[in-house]
Amino acid sequence: MIRIPRIMVGLLLLSMASFTPACSDSKKDKQAHYDQALVYIKNGETDAAILELRNAIQLDGKFGDARYQLALMYMEKGNAEKAFAEIIRAADLSPDNIDANIKAAQLYFLAKRNAESRKKIESILIREPANEEALILLANLEFMENNYAGAEAALNKLGSKIDSSAKLQVLRGKIAAARDDFQNAEVDFKKAIELQDDEISHYIVLLKLYEKQKKIDKTKPLLDTMVQRFPDSFHPHLLMAHYYRTTGQDDKIVPELEKVIKIAPKNPAARLQLAEYQRLNVGLAEATLTLEKAVEELPENNDLKFTLGMRYFDANQLEKAQVLLDEIQKKDSGHGSEKLLEARFMLQDNKLEDATTLLQKLTKDYPDWADPFFFLALAQYSQQQIDQAAQSVAEAIQKKNDESRYHAFNAQVQQLKGDFNGSRESAVTALRLNPKNLRAAILLGRAFIGEKEYKRAAEMLTEINKQVPENAEILETLAIASLGEGDKVSGEKALQKLLEIDPGHKRGIALYLDIKYPKDNDGSIAFIQKQLKKAPEDFRLHLVLGGLYAKQGSTDKAFEAFNNAIRISPDRVTPYLAKARLLSFKGDQDGAITIYTDLLEKFPNSIPGNMELAILYQTKGNTEKARKYYEKILSIQDDHAAAANNLSWLIASSPEGDLGKALHLAMLAKQAFPEAPHITDTLGWVHYRRGSYTLAKTQFEQALKNAPDDPTIGYHLALTQAELGETAEAQKNLKQLLEKNTRFEDKEKAKKLLESLKNNSPEKPTRM
Repeated sequence: MIRIPRIMVGLLLLSMASFTPACSDSKKDKQAHYDQALVYIKNGETDAAILELRNAIQLDGKFGDARYQLALMYMEKGNAEKAFAEIIRAADLSPDNIDANIKAAQLYFLAKRNAESRKKIESILIREPANEEALILLANLEFMENNYAGAEAALNKLGSKIDSSAKLQVLRGKIAAARDDFQNAEVDFKKAIELQDDEISHYIVLLKLYEKQKKIDKTKPLLDTMVQRFPDSFHPHLLMAHYYRTTGQDDKIVPELEKVIKIAPKNPAARLQLAEYQRLNVGLAEATLTLEKAVEELPENNDLKFTLGMRYFDANQLEKAQVLLDEIQKKDSGHGSEKLLEARFMLQDNKLEDATTLLQKLTKDYPDWADPFFFLALAQYSQQQIDQAAQSVAEAIQKKNDESRYHAFNAQVQQLKGDFNGSRESAVTALRLNPKNLRAAILLGRAFIGEKEYKRAAEMLTEINKQVPENAEILETLAIASLGEGDKVSGEKALQKLLEIDPGHKRGIALYLDIKYPKDNDGSIAFIQKQLKKAPEDFRLHLVLGGLYAKQGSTDKAFEAFNNAIRISPDRVTPYLAKARLLSFKGDQDGAITIYTDLLEKFPNSIPGNMELAILYQTKGNTEKARKYYEKILSIQDDHAAAANNLSWLIASSPEGDLGKALHLAMLAKQAFPEAPHITDTLGWVHYRRGSYTLAKTQFEQALKNAPDDPTIGYHLALTQAELGETAEAQKNLKQLLEKNTRFEDKEKAKKLLESLKNNSPEKPTRM
C-alpha cells in the first residue's frame, strides 16, 4: 500500500487545483462526460465528477486529462492510493504534461520510491532544464539519499531564486547542517525567518540546530521569541516543555504543558505529554487521572483511550482496560493501538504464541513504533527465546532511546545471557532516564552480584528495602547478595521475610532449602508441606514437592504432586515437563511421549517440549520423528545450538543424509559453543562422513581435550586415523578406550576395527 501523509495530499491538491488540461476531441461521448465532470467539479459535486470521469476513461483508457482530474478528485476524497494510481497513469500517458509529471515525481518521493521519482525528475529536466519544482525535488531527493554534493548542485541551478525563497534557504541550511557546517546553516535558517517570519517551521529548524550543537544560550531566547511571535500556537510551549525537561528544570514543565492545553484544549498532544511526564516523574496514579480527564473532555480521541488503556494495564486495572479496548474496537477495529492492547491481554492471559504472532505483525505494519517491539521482546522472553528477545528490545531502544523501561528490560535480558557488564550499563541508563525505576535499581543490584561485587549490591539493596520493605524481588536479590558476601544471618532473614510474602517463591524456596536443609530431603518435604498450608493452590510448591518426592523415590507421591500442579495451572508448561521427565527417568518412554505430545498440542512452540520429545524419539531410534521436532525448534529459533547439533548428527548418520545441510547445522552449533566437546564431535563426524579426514581429525582431537574419557569421541578419532593410514595411532587409541571397559554404543565396532588393524586388513573402516 502506498502511504502518503494526509497533509502532503492537501498541499498537492492546492498546487494542482489551478491546472486545467486541454481537451481532446478524439471521441464525442468521452468529451461530453469530461465536460460534464468539469461542471460538477466547479459546483463542488465530487462524487458526480468522479463518476463522469470514470465514464470518460472507460471509453478511452488513454484519456490523460480525465485521469489527471480523477486523481484530483480522489485526493479531495482522501483516497491516496487511487489518487496515486491515476496521477502516475496520467503522467505516463502525457510525458509533455509537466505539471502531471511533477506531481507524479512528488508522489513517488513521498512514497519513498526514489528510483521512480528520480526517473520522472530526469524526464522533466530533459524537457525543461530550469524547471524550478523539478530542481527543488531533485535537491530534496539527493538530500534524502545523503548525496549532499548532488543536493547542493541541484539547488545552485536555481541561482538567485534561493536568496528570495524561505523554503530554499531552509533546504540549503539543512544541507550545510548535514555537513556539520553549522555556521552557514544558522545563517540560512535565520534568512528563512527573515523572509517569512510568520512560518513557525523555520524557527523550529533553527531550534533543532541549536539543540544539536547544545547551544543552551541560544535555545531559550529563540523559544521566548517563538512564544511572543506565535501567541495562539501551542507548539512553542510544547518545545519549551521539552527544553525544560532536557535542562533539568522539572518544576517548569507542567506549567508549560498546561498552557498548551489552555491554548489548544481539543489537541491531545499536550495531554499525552503531560501524562507521560507524570508517569515517569510523578506517579502512575497522576498520569492516569490526567488521561481520564482528557478522555472525558475528548471522548472521540482513540489515542487518548489507547494510552489510558495502557496505563490501566500498568496499574493492573484490567477491567477498565478492557472497557477502553472494546470502545476502540467499535470505532477503529484493526488499528495498531487496538491490536497492541489486544496483545497485552494475550500476554496477561499467558497466550504467548498468539501474542507473538500479533506483535510480529504489528512490528511489520508499524516498523517505526517502538512499543510493539518491546512487548514482542516480553513475549519472546517468556517463551525462553532469549536471543530473539534481545534483538527485539534492541530494536525498541533504537526507535525510542529515552524509554527507561526498555533499558531496564534490556538489562534483564543481558543478565540472562551472562553479560553482567552490559546489564549494568543498561540498568544505569534506565535509572538515569527515570531515577524512580525500581526495577532498574534491582537489576543494577543483580548486575553487581553477577560481577561478584556482593558488598556493593547488599548495601544498595538494603537501602532500597528500607524504602520498599515488602517487595519480593528486592528481598530475593538482597538475600543472594548477603549470602554471596558471607552474611548468612542477613541472607536467611531476607529469605524468611520473602517466603512470608510469597510462600511459593521459586528462587526463595531453593535458597532456603539449600541453607536450612542441605542434605535433609525429609526436612525439605516437611517445610514445603508447611508452606502449602499457607498457599495450597500455589502450583510452584506442588512442583517442588514433586521433585523432592522423586528424589526420595516416592514416585506415586511425585506424580500426585505434579498432577496437582497441572490441575492448578493447566496453561503452564513446567508441570507437564516435570511429569514427563519423571516418566522418562522411570523408563516409561511411551508415557513421557504421550505427555509431551499433549503438551505440544497446547504449546506447539514450546522449545523444551519439542527438544525433549525429539531426544526421546532419537533414543528410541525413531530418527524421522526426532528430525521433525528438531526442525520445529529451528523454525522457532534458527540458532538453537542443541537442536542444530542433534539434527546435524542425525542427518550425517543417515546413508542418504544431506551432508551439506549437516555441515551448516554443525557449524552453527559450533559457533554458539566452540568448546563443547559433543558439538565439536558432531562437526568432526560430519567432516568424516564427507571424507574430509584431516578436518575431522582436528575436531575429534579438540573434543577429546575437553572430554578425554569419552569413548565415543575416542572411537571416532580412531576411525579417522585409520582412514588417514595412521594405523599405529588408531590401534593405540582403541586399546586404551577398550581397556577401560567402559560401556558405549559403538564398543563392538571398536573391537572389530582394532582386530582388522591388528590383522593388517586392507579394508578401510566402514562408513555409514
